[in-house]
Amino acid sequence: MLRANGGINDQGGGKSKLIPLGGHWMGSYDPIYENIDQYFEKQKFEISFYEYLKIIESDPRVHLRDGRQFVRDALKRGGYEVKGFGNRSYFRSPAFDDPEFRVVEHHRELDSLIREIDRIADGDIKDNKILAFFGPNQIGKSTTFNAIAKAIALYSEKIENGFFGVPLFILNRSMKSMGFGNENKSLQDNEKHSIKVTCPAKCHPLWVYPSDARRKLIKNWLKDCPDFKISQYVLEGQLCRSCEENLRLKFEEKKETHPHGDG
Repeated sequence: MLRANGGINDQGGGKSKLIPLGGHWMGSYDPIYENIDQYFEKQKFEISFYEYLKIIESDPRVHLRDGRQFVRDALKRGGYEVKGFGNRSYFRSPAFDDPEFRVVEHHRELDSLIREIDRIADGDIKDNKILAFFGPNQIGKSTTFNAIAKAIALYSEKIENGFFGVPLFILNRSMKSMGFGNENKSLQDNEKHSIKVTCPAKCHPLWVYPSDARRKLIKNWLKDCPDFKISQYVLEGQLCRSCEENLRLKFEEKKETHPHGDG
């Protein structure tokens, strides 16, 4: 199963789901916690790996992007517009009526920023770069940054623009191994339930394929998109140790369940 826009979800069933808030784990609800839980439930969904492959096949340009290409598309489709004399760039408010995200003037700086993002997204810049805003107070640095962040947030809320991650299953073992002993049996029983979280290293789901097989698959998907630049991140990336270990355990579990390969 693959998870999109996922939060942390207690797989044990029942209503007492655990919500991380303020550095503490809250097991009881009040209306605030319930609203938070409903938000994360709404924002995430899970699909099979086969369904994920079909989604890529339906629109490889969108679902084979890396983070740099995602930011560029988010800004172009929801963050700024080009108009006026000299085709100047204007960051506009994603909410249009909210002055907090409205950026005016600074045409030269905005043009330079957009060109730099385009170059990064196209792969013209190979090394990592940090783009920073410098200048005195009250000249629009924070407003520009907030406009970019707002555009990306609104763009990523759409399911078709979401990123998929590899789910990890953790805490599926007895608390005894952590030094808590056998004093609280009910606590140990609760620990038999796995908690499912998205990979903290943000591993790309396609990394489950060996690189050679992955390249052939991507080449077939992009046969009608010759101008699309697939990133080395997607082509050459490798699963982190946590994902490798989880996949190994799942395969072993499947072999134990179906020792002769049936089912």
